[in-house]
Amino acid sequence: ETVDVNLNYGAKLGDDGGFYNLTLGFNDRQKTSRSQNHNLIIFDQSEFGNFFAYDFSDPNARGIDDQKLAENGLNRDDFNFQVGDAAIRNVQGFLNLEYPFSDKAVFYLSGGISVRDGQGFGFRRLPSETENVVPELFPFGFQPSLLSDISDQSLSTGVRFKLGQWDFDLSNTLGENIFDFTVENSNNASLGANSPTKFDAGGHQFFQNTVNLDARKYYDYILNGLNVAVGSEFRYERYEITAGEEASYINGGAQSFPGFSPLNAVAENRTSVSFYVDLEADITDKFLIGLAGRYEDYSDFGDTFNGKLTARYELTDALALRGAISTGFRAPSLHQQFFNNISTDIVDGELLNTGIFRND
Repeated sequence: ETVDVNLNYGAKLGDDGGFYNLTLGFNDRQKTSRSQNHNLIIFDQSEFGNFFAYDFSDPNARGIDDQKLAENGLNRDDFNFQVGDAAIRNVQGFLNLEYPFSDKAVFYLSGGISVRDGQGFGFRRLPSETENVVPELFPFGFQPSLLSDISDQSLSTGVRFKLGQWDFDLSNTLGENIFDFTVENSNNASLGANSPTKFDAGGHQFFQNTVNLDARKYYDYILNGLNVAVGSEFRYERYEITAGEEASYINGGAQSFPGFSPLNAVAENRTSVSFYVDLEADITDKFLIGLAGRYEDYSDFGDTFNGKLTARYELTDALALRGAISTGFRAPSLHQQFFNNISTDIVDGELLNTGIFRND
């Protein structure tokens, strides 16, 4: 079941062509389930030498489970896995506006905020998994859930203006993503009956701010027209991983999603400065050539220069031939360099903790 509601309102701002536009949105999508009864052993039958699944156990294993289900007023549906799409609720708002100061300068702003909550599910821990389940807390096992709390903020402001024969654009753009995790209906088996059943598992955060200055001018008297664009950019980035509470990661951690530990914690940043030139010329009415170059200096990866050559030839009014050749370099993102975590996966039929580790 999905509910989707949107509201949009716009109006003029001043009497010289200014405007603003506001959009609000709400979306609620319920979880889906495509699970069925499974053939896994539900209750602990280790005393009979029965483990994991009926297919690999004594023929009486299913009957033993059926008897215990009846004794506790339960049925097999009570032990199905929650398999399907996560439940997600999203609330967001965006504002876009322009306001001319004069016939040569325009202020603009565009920004938004989005808050999204999600609920996903890990593999069900059955009572038979005595190494993963604390019976004093969950005598019939548990279906752990992973809650995500995500917020995104962005804001871009700038001024477009003319200075002589040049068109300029000076802007600042910032954005931030915060992603926090909570594990519910779970336990840290190593803590026994003292384990919490809800854990703050930590999270990660990314922030970026860029300042741009761009300028362009068109020369109609050079060849059949020459467009010149130049610009520069300063960029700051920060990436963080915050540790969860101790019970979420210690000695194996919370079942389904061990929290980020202090060993996972990260606080890294980077700056870069770049300059570019972009030339585009109409050699004839049908033949266009473009040449661009960009120099960028990273605080952690050194500097690089890249270029691009493009061409377009118009064969007919409806058919054109295009081509390009370029070099390229992009420094790995801070996420690629420093993200690391531990999660639960099925390996050779067993639930095991697996990891992603930073590459340094």
